[in-house]
Amino acid sequence: ILLVFGTLIYLFVRLVLIAQVDEALIRTFNEILSSTQIVSTQVMDVLQLPALDLTENVYAQAWDLHSQLNSTNLKGFNQPFDPSGLQSSVPVFRDVTRGFHLRVLSVPLNIGGRPIGTLQLASNLAVVDATLRALVTVLLVGSVIAIALAALIGWLSTKRALAPLEAGTQTALQIT
Repeated sequence: ILLVFGTLIYLFVRLVLIAQVDEALIRTFNEILSSTQIVSTQVMDVLQLPALDLTENVYAQAWDLHSQLNSTNLKGFNQPFDPSGLQSSVPVFRDVTRGFHLRVLSVPLNIGGRPIGTLQLASNLAVVDATLRALVTVLLVGSVIAIALAALIGWLSTKRALAPLEAGTQTALQIT
């Protein structure tokens, strides 16, 4: 029962934490979308990302249809956060490991029904992973303590419940 209970708690906490990260990614996407400029040229449309407030620990990349990076707020990282997300025709969330654990939202961008590229937003899941590791430790220690306490209480209550029987056995042995 403790294993099932611990697993349910772990899954619930993970679900809540990932949902919060997803909400932050969506909120950042909406902020970016409201202030993004699209510069049209004869050949292609170029996305220019606005300056982002990194307090949410969200990184952004704008990719064109030819998988060329147009804009980013994470200097020195020129690879897609989620390469398969660049091919998606619908918004998609994925957990990706690219040297570190990321939650990535890939959103295809269209102008007038015509695709122009993909916006990828990523959030580092290091804090979520550390929280889940700490939770596992707490659940394991709590389970060991609960089992030890249950064993001690069971032993004490059994000893107390069997004390009259032991006394009766000792009396019967003295009679014979």
